Amino acid sequence: MWIKRDLQHVLGAPSLPVQILTGPRQGGKSALFHLIGGSGFNEVSLDDLQARRLADSDPALFLAQNPCPLFVDEAPYAPNLFPQIKLRVDQVRRAGPPPGIMFRLTGSNQVLIDRRVKESLAGRANYFRLHPLSVHEIFESELKVEISDFIFKGGWPELYVNPGVSAISYLNDYIQTYVEKDVALLAGVEKLGAFQTVLGFLAARTGQLLNFNSLANDAGVSAVTIKEWILLLERAGLCGLLRPFSTNLNKRLIKTPKFYFLDTGLASRLQGHQAAQAMMKSPQIGPLFETLVLSEIIKTRDHGARSWQVFFWRTKEMEEYDFLVISGDKAVVLDAQLAIQSAQPIQASPSLSKALAGKRVVLGAVTYGGKKALIGANCLQIPVHDLADFLIESLSD
Repeated sequence: MWIKRDLQHVLGAPSLPVQILTGPRQGGKSALFHLIGGSGFNEVSLDDLQARRLADSDPALFLAQNPCPLFVDEAPYAPNLFPQIKLRVDQVRRAGPPPGIMFRLTGSNQVLIDRRVKESLAGRANYFRLHPLSVHEIFESELKVEISDFIFKGGWPELYVNPGVSAISYLNDYIQTYVEKDVALLAGVEKLGAFQTVLGFLAARTGQLLNFNSLANDAGVSAVTIKEWILLLERAGLCGLLRPFSTNLNKRLIKTPKFYFLDTGLASRLQGHQAAQAMMKSPQIGPLFETLVLSEIIKTRDHGARSWQVFFWRTKEMEEYDFLVISGDKAVVLDAQLAIQSAQPIQASPSLSKALAGKRVVLGAVTYGGKKALIGANCLQIPVHDLADFLIESLSD
């Protein structure tokens, strides 16, 4: 079964000779390239140690044995391959007209991509990011999935195309193999036990303001180390720090960032929830729903290759808006509300209106369910499964 991905149409557009698709493991990168590439591309996975050794030790021979167009899965594992790809692209460019797409490469470890790839292929590659499934993608498919189950499982495709797989077992294995080993060990994290502890504390803080010193005291490691580990998780596409929006017009805004996991399934599993219904009754469900809303914003942005900026707004007087999504002269202000029929409209405060002066502002309350409807003079209720379409419509030129 194939669940259509929103990134498909972007990857199918005209491109530089190299397409590089990043994102966490098991998010669907290889499957997506298989779908759009058809039978025209040769394929090699560098998870295969023998292929990896050849690609790194003799990249010219590797490319001779695997001619273009070529799809290389987990390409950053062979850093010496990229200068050879650069050479091959330049040779073809000099020989004639634009060559079209010659290479499609995937990479799960952003640390390796930043370290080994970007400098080698500058001006020759387009970069794309694929996240796990979004609520929009699930609802556009033929699957019938409750929002509570999506929050509990997260967006991992395997859990939807193979519903017999236990979400708890799958996520436990994912955390142990990818998060704790592939991400942490490749980045040189030595205190693995402390890293595991910090993951648990971060999961408990998803959707909340993050005090690095408080977290460091709870976890028994330095605040500097905490910041390094969060940066590592950000680059792996597993979490993010949401910054407060600020302008020179307003000095009252707080500067503390909010922390979010980008997959609610990982956050739920690290929090220890055993079932979706019990999770829905827990004190963590509010922040988890807010986490889901941010995840949907980020996935909609990245899967459409858009340049939206995302912030939150909070003043020292506790004036707060969960999300500000800004594109040029347009801004969408959102409040995440765990509601169906009791959504409350929001209004732009004088200070927010002043900060967003000159922009066309749209207000929305993002809810767990219900229908899209006007609930105030200038505010719409948007069920989370309609959020992607709402953002695209509101922020398009």
